[in-house]
Amino acid sequence: MKKKKNRIPFTILVFFVPAMILTVQIWNDYRGGVMSVQDQYSNLTGMYYLDGGNKIVALTDERDGMYSRLHMYEANTGNLIKEQIIRANSQGPLAATTYQNNGVIIPTLDSSQSLQLTHVRDTGEVTELARSTLQLDTPWADVHAWRGRLIVNGETLGSTTYLAEVRDAEVKKVILNSPDVLPSDPENISDLDGSFKNELPVPLFEVVLKHGQRAHVSGILQQDGLPAVKIQSEDVGIFLAQEQASNTFAKSFGVDNTRLVRAEDSNPKQVRFYNAKTNEWGSVVNTPKPVYQASVFLLNDQEVFIVGSSMEDEKQGEVRGYIYNEKKKSFIDTGAMVGHLTYEDLENTDVEFYKALEDDTLYYSDGDQLAGAMNVETGLVHMQTKDQMLEWIKAANDGQLSFRGFLGRIGEGGGLVLNWAVWLAIPLLVIIVPQFILPLMFKRRTRQINEGELLNGTIMEMAETGTYVNNQPLVRFKIRFELDGERKEVELKKVISLLNANRIGDQVVISYNREKEKAMLISDEDLQDQMPSTIHHAVLERIDHYGFLNRGKVLLLHFTADDQEYEVPVVQPPGFSYRVGTEATLILAGGQVRLQSYGVSTSELADQLALEAEVVRMEKKETEFLDRELLVMDLMITSGEDSIRKTNSLFVPLGTDVQNGTRIPMHMKREDYERELRLAKGKQGAATIRTVMYEGITAGERPLARITVDRGGQIYEIRQSIDPIFGVEIGDELWISYDEQTREALILNYSSNG
Repeated sequence: MKKKKNRIPFTILVFFVPAMILTVQIWNDYRGGVMSVQDQYSNLTGMYYLDGGNKIVALTDERDGMYSRLHMYEANTGNLIKEQIIRANSQGPLAATTYQNNGVIIPTLDSSQSLQLTHVRDTGEVTELARSTLQLDTPWADVHAWRGRLIVNGETLGSTTYLAEVRDAEVKKVILNSPDVLPSDPENISDLDGSFKNELPVPLFEVVLKHGQRAHVSGILQQDGLPAVKIQSEDVGIFLAQEQASNTFAKSFGVDNTRLVRAEDSNPKQVRFYNAKTNEWGSVVNTPKPVYQASVFLLNDQEVFIVGSSMEDEKQGEVRGYIYNEKKKSFIDTGAMVGHLTYEDLENTDVEFYKALEDDTLYYSDGDQLAGAMNVETGLVHMQTKDQMLEWIKAANDGQLSFRGFLGRIGEGGGLVLNWAVWLAIPLLVIIVPQFILPLMFKRRTRQINEGELLNGTIMEMAETGTYVNNQPLVRFKIRFELDGERKEVELKKVISLLNANRIGDQVVISYNREKEKAMLISDEDLQDQMPSTIHHAVLERIDHYGFLNRGKVLLLHFTADDQEYEVPVVQPPGFSYRVGTEATLILAGGQVRLQSYGVSTSELADQLALEAEVVRMEKKETEFLDRELLVMDLMITSGEDSIRKTNSLFVPLGTDVQNGTRIPMHMKREDYERELRLAKGKQGAATIRTVMYEGITAGERPLARITVDRGGQIYEIRQSIDPIFGVEIGDELWISYDEQTREALILNYSSNG
């Protein structure tokens, strides 16, 4: 006999119609948000390869005229490595990017016209080199790239003229008003543009001094840290003075000014040697194959890049390029990379080529349109277009339509979603409510237990109320217990099993809520649920954003493990990113889930010390979501007779009673605890952060960072988990404890934590 199929009444299905209409409206709202993200990240301002072509960096304008967002990706996979905000106005990168010290230096201007030099290293470390010391707010201020160096001229806030050279990722600045440099104060300084294009052997500036006197200053600095200077004689004309200064400086810096490599001005514009001393053109540079309509890019102190067309009519030819070593007089063919370019690409004013002297990689950038990298030893080439880069950026920032993204939009709530949920709930309540009632009741009871504190008590009185639930009596209890040394009594009701009935005089456990002066009787099952359990191999599936707190972002992380879902609230500090797909180890206690570690393998959790921390100071932050509030606590962590103090933030259920003196269990790697204990006994003082690099892992909810700080000109290294509420950024001042022998340090207080 066939069983009769259960059918959903048609009247219930009718209620789904408004829900379906609202679903379409929510989808359109979600789609509009995605389009907004795509528009936000459509303004790409620069692309640069790194690490021999294994990584790529891009900049997008944040559309506020003050900041740009730096995105770093693995070039072979498109996986996001990091994102970081840097100071940059809407102009984006200046046309003076250079590669130094295993990284790229990207010059930008902030909103106050102060030059920012962002050094992005192959390792992912990001450092700002200028430190607000190079103003470019005067009409004649400028920044140039020359043979791998950066050369900057401008005026300080005190109206003194400066010249700066950036070499080996180090800024050296000279005040030209100093009598050690010039005989009188400069009134104006201008660069000789051709000198930065190899028309002269050394970059040259012309300086007008007070009383009409003139001088020429080299753009690069001598070993004593000062530029070469030649005062112009009154009886010498401007052009002769330039020539005299150029020849003098060439001799000072050991540059052969008789064999400069330059592209001739007239067709077919081949590259020739040029004698700047006699102003005469020499022979054509004998490239392996002829190059016409050529351009010359100065790469470093020994190498130049010659690139152009294979035909005198550039429209008929293909692009050729050779790296020429002026010292060794040797060539390297770069056809594998330039073969991807057209001659029209070379005519773009944003086109630049870069190569450090000892590096095997030739880098190429066409502003925001195209980037490339070629290993000159193997011939391996990487190329990335603007459209490809934008696809990566939008995918990493929820800028593409997806079902998961749509679910995320629903999770954000709002009036439209609430209305949709109501209409969806009406039929669903009839169909699936039985599957949810018990879990919700359990969650409510768990929350009520967590709102109190567990205490031992004694049953003094008990009596049936006459009410039965599932044939079991509801009993009224009077429980006596002690709280802070004072004896108290409280009445409560509980359904009890006739098979396991309590008696007067029995010892019991209660959860007592001080604020409400109410208690709950705790069963053995409740106690079992309160015991912490560890959840291994939890995978981060989704990240919800809940705004900002101080400098960090409030996030809700959604993990899955063994087909179970877990939510963990965290604060993400600037410079650190939680990434979907990463595994974590969670701790479940009292119905609340916390991070034990993120991005750390289970084997690395070995050798953990079980410690106890006492709350010595506590502050509630004004942020609440999902029935949780954020506490910032100063903890005294003890193990035996030793102790260290640490600031720690923690999301707890609303109403959780945490006071000074409350003791909290915690775990810490033995190696980290012993190092911090040793450093905490050292000298103390203020220090300024110079570099910050997060390792992509956490201890609890605290990201692990490697930091270098400057104290009195001495550099100390810090490897420590960072409280995300305060975070760390370059330029922050910290109070540290440090070891002068090992150059290690420990953060004791953050700049925003007194």
